[in-house]
Amino acid sequence: MENQSISNIITKNKEILLFIAKAIGLYILYYVVYELWLRPNGYFDRLLIHLLTDTSAFILELFNYDVFSSWDRLGISPNRIVRVGIRCDAINLMILYAGFILCFKSRIKDKIIFIFSGVLLIHILNVLRVLALALIYFYSPKSLEFNHKYTFTGLIYLAIFIMWMLWIKRIKNEAKNN
Repeated sequence: MENQSISNIITKNKEILLFIAKAIGLYILYYVVYELWLRPNGYFDRLLIHLLTDTSAFILELFNYDVFSSWDRLGISPNRIVRVGIRCDAINLMILYAGFILCFKSRIKDKIIFIFSGVLLIHILNVLRVLALALIYFYSPKSLEFNHKYTFTGLIYLAIFIMWMLWIKRIKNEAKNN
């Protein structure tokens, strides 16, 4: 009797269990590749941070700001410089976003398009965040910490949540049409 109920539970929840198994597998892969290999090496993080600060500096210069920039620092004034730390490069968010997309059953082409466009959007939002934090620190240094911790964190998580919901809606429509 017990075996029959366990097999019924597995059969009824096959898609959920498969989603969970994929999520666990992807987390293990993430941990081994990023946390144990890429992050300690630091090359990929430094490259992305440098891209963030350079792109933000370029945009600020387009608006005629006199910008100070080094590989992980950006400022409009030499005494008001924001530092982009390793956890601020959004790699973890990009991986989390991509992992969620990969866990759902869908066509590979759709997954690649959604992952690429989502990761690009997360990066663009992060560039705008770094740029905005440099401006906030220049014009209103007292509000930097609040905006760093709450405003921009909330906005980026909201954007990721909306992208996930669009993905789920697309998958539901795809399933309905098949």
